[in-house]
Amino acid sequence: MGSTPGWLPPSIIKIFSVAAVIFLPPTLIASVYGMNFEHMPELKWLFDYPFALGVMIVSSILP
Repeated sequence: MGSTPGWLPPSIIKIFSVAAVIFLPPTLIASVYGMNFEHMPELKWLFDYPFALGVMIVSSILP
């Protein structure tokens, strides 16, 4: 009778925790590349943007 609300909130917290683990690495990488730096060696690479996207994708798949 009263047991249904007892197991529902931990499952929602588990879903949010998994989503946070998946999206945290790409968010950190995107925030670094979103800053306006003049002296980042990666900015002069030919494939810097695809490399950053690749690192974001790989980091979200690994966890």
